[in-house]
Amino acid sequence: MKKYCLIILAFAGLVACSPPDKPESAKTEAVVNEVNDSLMIVPGKRIGDMKLGEDMQTLSKLSGDPDESDAAMGGAAYTWFAKHDAAGYRTSVYGHRNMGMADENILHIKKVLITDPNYKTADGINTGLLADSIRKKYSLGDSSVYNVERKPRSFYADLAKGIAFEVDPLTRRCTAISIFAPNDTASARINMY
Repeated sequence: MKKYCLIILAFAGLVACSPPDKPESAKTEAVVNEVNDSLMIVPGKRIGDMKLGEDMQTLSKLSGDPDESDAAMGGAAYTWFAKHDAAGYRTSVYGHRNMGMADENILHIKKVLITDPNYKTADGINTGLLADSIRKKYSLGDSSVYNVERKPRSFYADLAKGIAFEVDPLTRRCTAISIFAPNDTASARINMY
């Protein structure tokens, strides 16, 4: 009998000494630590190694030549597809030159868009999530609807933070995330398709 009492007391002591459950803020920090820096979405600043304000020409050195490109009137858009397959995940970058300025030969990155769910914000937001999950973390304005590859998409932006989400109106799932400078409505509205 003494033997069983000692076992029960030892077990109770182990349970009492175990650390308490982590608070919600610590759980969020754990998500931050799990996101690889090269896949981090930082609203208003960067997606992975693609930083707002930097020269778009450096992206070709990092990612190779784009699969698609378009340029006109001081602006340019580059697009890379995963495995160079247009059906794969898309990474699109828009840049603009400061015409008439000393650095007018540089295409400054103004907007970055990704569809790959491996990219995540520090709080775990990525493509594929339901729009309602995203609304819990961002102040999304009213949507505008436009067609992407003949499919309607809703566009929601948190202009103050510099992040936007494209949502399939039928599934209510996020299909693309883009970043731009905070309160830069012109860049926010640039169609990347």
